[in-house]
Amino acid sequence: MKHSYTINNLLAAFAFAGLFLAPGLSSAQCLTWVNPTDSSGWSDFVSTFDGAPCADAGVCPLEEINGFQIWADEAYVMTNVQAGGSYTFSACNGVGGTAWPISFTIASQAGTVDAFGLDAGSVCQLTWTASESGVYFIIVSEQGACGTSSNQAVDNGFPAITCVASAATNCATIGIEEIAAQGPVLISPNPTTGAFNVTVRSDARSIEVLDLNGRRLESVVTTRTMGGTYSLDLSAFAAGTYMVRTDLGGTVNTQRITLIR
Repeated sequence: MKHSYTINNLLAAFAFAGLFLAPGLSSAQCLTWVNPTDSSGWSDFVSTFDGAPCADAGVCPLEEINGFQIWADEAYVMTNVQAGGSYTFSACNGVGGTAWPISFTIASQAGTVDAFGLDAGSVCQLTWTASESGVYFIIVSEQGACGTSSNQAVDNGFPAITCVASAATNCATIGIEEIAAQGPVLISPNPTTGAFNVTVRSDARSIEVLDLNGRRLESVVTTRTMGGTYSLDLSAFAAGTYMVRTDLGGTVNTQRITLIR
């Protein structure tokens, strides 16, 4: 059983970026899918692996889900992608891409398509270098049948992702960057079951909680004094990963927060 990770208004975001159904796009590039819905992606890589892998001591793990295989016209959500990092999404085990001809499309949350098709000589994998950090969508299509495949329930390989070891994908580097980003803002508890506090160590104009599509869920207008603690609550929303964005005037601090049940 696959579990969906809903991203509202994703297609509208693609359209705004001038990519969804725009004239002149190659037929191999596909931003149309139906499973789990036409605007959400399967969340299993987020819930199982916390999104994209990173290289530990120069070695990138292969994060594979073998409880099910890919189908045509579906999408996967991939969080924790790092700008400049190279990743390979594949379905080479199990059926291994032999049931129907695969085409992957790799699109950032902002709608930028970083890659599509398959690696040269491969029937089951695509490698790309991320143009930005954050959330990506991996759309699985049958070649020549974007959103219209007759193989929407036909197994074609276990979904998996790995990375290419580099400074951008190094686990230690990513950890240092995240700790540094938390300097002026502290979020606790994280994970949370609903209520949490944001402590700001300097002037702040506003604090917003966003879903992974950038939709604002909660916000606080701060007093803009020298620091302070502000309370927010995600109890009304589904378990998952959200973003806390704090406007510090000259800079913006963004951190992830996980809501659990």
